[in-house]
This record gives sequence, C-alpha cells and structure tokens, in this order.
Amino acid sequence: MPVSSDVPQLALKGIRVLDFTWIHAGPSATRILADQGAQVIKVESNQALSVVGGPASNTARGLGQRHNWNAGKSSISLNMKTDAGKELARRLVSVSDVVAENFSGRVMPSWGMDFESIAKIRPDIIMLSMSGFGRTGPWKDRVSYGQTLQAWSGFTDLTGFPEFKPSGPASAYSDAVGGMTGAQAVLLALIQRAQTGAWAVDRCFSDGSNVVTIGAFGS
Repeated sequence: MPVSSDVPQLALKGIRVLDFTWIHAGPSATRILADQGAQVIKVESNQALSVVGGPASNTARGLGQRHNWNAGKSSISLNMKTDAGKELARRLVSVSDVVAENFSGRVMPSWGMDFESIAKIRPDIIMLSMSGFGRTGPWKDRVSYGQTLQAWSGFTDLTGFPEFKPSGPASAYSDAVGGMTGAQAVLLALIQRAQTGAWAVDRCFSDGSNVVTIGAFGS
C-alpha cells in the first residue's frame, strides 16, 4: 500500500528548541517536544560529561536511558566556559524559538544566558527553566535530583509500611513528572506567545514532586 501524502504534519514542525538540559527531567521534556516535530538541538560539553551514559560508544551497554531521552535530537558540543562557546550559543538563540535548561539557578546567569539576556537577542524567545527550587529565593542555587525533591516534598516519607522506616519510591518519579509538565508548559507558552509575544516558563522542579505527593495521597 503506498504511503499517503495527506498525513498531517506534526504540531511543532518549524519550532526549534535549544536544549541545555541533562540527566532525566529536562531531556525527557525536550524529547516530548521532538516527538511532536520540533527540531531539538542538544548542547553538550566534553567538560561536563552526562552522568547518564558517560563517555562510551553507541554500542556500549548501559546507554538505553540516555538514548531514550535524547531520541530525535540533533546535538552540538560547546564549551560554555569560553567566549567562543558563548558566542555560538547566542547565535543559536537568535534562530531558536525555545531555550530549555534544568541547572541550578546560578548557571545560566553565569553564562549570560538567563532569560533577560537572551530576550535581548530574540525578544519572542520562550525559556523553560527547570531548576530544583526556582530561580529566586534562598534555595535557588541548590543542586537537586529526583530523589532529593521526593524527600523534600514528603513523598519519600509516605512510602513503605508503617512499622518500618520509609522505603522511598523505586525510581525518580519527580523526574518523569517534571519532564511531562515542563513539555506541557512549553506548549502553553507557544500558544501564549502567538497571542501576546515573549514568554518565560520558570518550572520549579520541586512542584512536580508536590504534584506526585498530592496525586498519590491527597493534599
């Protein structure tokens, strides 16, 4: 049977995402965008290798998660500690619709890549920030992972049997929840941008853990 030429195009065709995310929550968010047709350019660095996968060939064992969360993406290696790397990043911002990152609150400003700075390069840019505790407040510079935030939100304490200490969930649920809600936030921002202009999305990663806790056990 011949392939029909009437197949509708994917929803995000023509949208370009500059992806600074790493580990799980951020890459899974941008993977969802790639699945919907966005061109996702993943920024990597040989100065800070991913803790998921690490330096290895494509045929090495143990890379399944990394390949899963980054499927459908293009990639580029930039050293953001150098002026040349920062300039290349700025050039990519100028031709992108979305910038995504999930570092602590201090990293992007230290590169001159916070929302206020990149909005000067492209005023209608959308920025998805998925730091653990937001970009403001006393904990904004703290590094966090899924398990960190599950404990912080109380989710870990609510698992296991009452006669034993909390067992904790079997995996980082808040990473998965954070990725899904991050992608949804970008979709809403794209709609909002089409109506009003620029839009920033500051997705406090700890919110995802609270969503898991409330959804599983009630408020």
